[in-house]
Amino acid sequence: MSLRKALAALPDDRATISAAREVLRFFSTHPDEFVDEERVVRATRVTHTQAGLILKVLADARVLDCGGSGGLDHRYAPDTLLALEMKRYLQLGSTPSSNLQQSTDRFRSRYGGSRG
Repeated sequence: MSLRKALAALPDDRATISAAREVLRFFSTHPDEFVDEERVVRATRVTHTQAGLILKVLADARVLDCGGSGGLDHRYAPDTLLALEMKRYLQLGSTPSSNLQQSTDRFRSRYGGSRG
């Protein structure tokens, strides 16, 4: 399975999508390291409910490996294709489109506000 299919299995609400992005960003900076749900919650500041759901979906999709202590720890051990898919997903999500950026700049120029 792929990251795209795993993300499609998650609820399609902003909070879950944002939480999934944070969890994936965390795992991308900690490859090959077994991490438990509690550490994911502390590091990403997502709720236990969100973290549990996201970790389960990512593990079922084989984006994350389960193992470690009692099978409760998760690990991101990327192959070439998964690493490319993850990098692309994280980059596209963090870069605003040019239309959105232009609209934001236009709003700030009309109503004030600093860019930052």
